[in-house]
Amino acid sequence: MVYKENLDSFAVLLRGKSIEKISTAKGQFEDCMFVNNFDAEVKRFGNDLKCERSMQLVNQQTTVIWKEENYKEMGVKDVIFYKPKKAENEKMKDAKAVYKKYGLNIHYMPENILKYAKLFGKKDKFPNTGMLAIFYAVKELKPKDLWIVGLDFYQTDYIERKFHQSPLEKQQQKMADFNIPSIFEEHILKAHPEINFHLVTYYDDYPDLKNVEIR
Repeated sequence: MVYKENLDSFAVLLRGKSIEKISTAKGQFEDCMFVNNFDAEVKRFGNDLKCERSMQLVNQQTTVIWKEENYKEMGVKDVIFYKPKKAENEKMKDAKAVYKKYGLNIHYMPENILKYAKLFGKKDKFPNTGMLAIFYAVKELKPKDLWIVGLDFYQTDYIERKFHQSPLEKQQQKMADFNIPSIFEEHILKAHPEINFHLVTYYDDYPDLKNVEIR
């Protein structure tokens, strides 16, 4: 894998509206993971989004592939698919061909992370890539300080909404149907008191915990 366990600081960068507050976290993390397509956000906040070592977590859709110049601009050299190698399908192979054309290194999600999908009532697939990224960071990388930027649970819309994405109301309903905010609170924040969580967010219902800082 790209990263080793027990990092000092790591960031999961999501595309919620609160990504516009990324400057409040600039310089606070060494390693980071972008979740899916950040082309528009790189254009607007590129300097504040940079970290020493970065990678992109992607689903199987080609719509999450960045413009080639943005990979170079942000120094992203590694891509990790949301599924294990043995679950690779034709869509993933098509996307992988583009990543390889760009000279990126390809990785796959460790199988042991997918067992946490059952918390959401699913067998081996998370309800969204953002939650998968957070569980991966907490369970696999185990940083001392974890920054999560842009996790708003769709209380607010994206700054830049992509044409192919579901309507905001449907995304909000998905948060409720899968009980995602509560699972995040119980199985991430409360379950890992050894990790200092720094949340850059517009969500207004996070718990008051000693290991959680809200920005």
